[in-house]
Amino acid sequence: SLLFITYTLITLFFAATGITINNWRAKFPLAIGNDPTGSLPWQGKISDVWMSNQALESKDIKSILKGQSPLTVAKEHLIAFYPLKGEGETLDQPVQQPKLIWKGSQSEDRELLGVFTPGDPWLQTPEAATKITNGLKRDNQFSLGLTFQADNIGTQQQSQLLSIADSADFINFSLGQKEEDFIFRMRLIFTEKNRDTEPELRIRNVFTDTLPHQIIVTYTGDIIQIHIDKSKPERTSSLTSIFFMSKLQNLWFRRINRSHLGVSRYLYYCFIFVPLGAMVGMAIIIGRNPFEKILLPSLGFITPQIAFEYVFTGRDWQRVDPDNLRLSFLIMAGVIILITSQSLWSANAQRSIRKSENL
Repeated sequence: SLLFITYTLITLFFAATGITINNWRAKFPLAIGNDPTGSLPWQGKISDVWMSNQALESKDIKSILKGQSPLTVAKEHLIAFYPLKGEGETLDQPVQQPKLIWKGSQSEDRELLGVFTPGDPWLQTPEAATKITNGLKRDNQFSLGLTFQADNIGTQQQSQLLSIADSADFINFSLGQKEEDFIFRMRLIFTEKNRDTEPELRIRNVFTDTLPHQIIVTYTGDIIQIHIDKSKPERTSSLTSIFFMSKLQNLWFRRINRSHLGVSRYLYYCFIFVPLGAMVGMAIIIGRNPFEKILLPSLGFITPQIAFEYVFTGRDWQRVDPDNLRLSFLIMAGVIILITSQSLWSANAQRSIRKSENL
């Protein structure tokens, strides 16, 4: 039991440490409707771009998706807000931090602030978005969102709606489109040149009409959740398992890519819960009374999964992924059944041998 508790506490400590974004570079500008080099133009309308230095709770996300302003919902945690409605709005209002200017070959002032078409300029901060970057990474959590209305449905090869980046190779984060799919990329602690580092988080069939849609992304240190038009996330990804795979990539893979995401998740959960399952199985075998054989193993079977999910999700029960809970329970149950079955088989075999010797 002491070994079980020690192992659980050590793994919980490393899980709580999580993934950091301390390597985000403060010298990158914020760009809307393109990347800072002008090579990834997006076609459509973008409005209500906002960023918060807190991972918003589900109820707050639901409120924004229902039409409440991020100014009201995020309150003191809001570090940038660009309505881009063109209704008497300028690009350097006090609520915005920092101001935006037009970039590109035709960078004259325009009334349609959030409308982007091929060959047109895009919006960008004149200098590095240092305050935004430092604000987002300060507590190792953030939320960001925007409303988009695409003009180019399914034919745009690759483009960026929003990014804090220097180019397509070096980014802090980016929200993009590739054909009909939404793509979110983020610089992580193990990421240097982003083009050579997977995975990118992709949600398919997002850009399939010309209607307005809302996207909200939250990051909690381990969990990234992407919401599109509804409070239930379209995608929940654990970064710790991706980090775990990145440490093993030189053994098996040239680099991490999307096909390895499932593998990284299973390997990480096996790394944690196979030893725990083995210890619970051994406790059942060597237990000398009902307390040691039933009660303690039952607690050992249930408690770690709940504790790990609580830590993984940034201590927010609403972000718990049922699939991860099921996976951890299945791994532990499988190991326990395997060990106890092997023990029973060995015991039966020994009894059979003794009986045959007595005969």
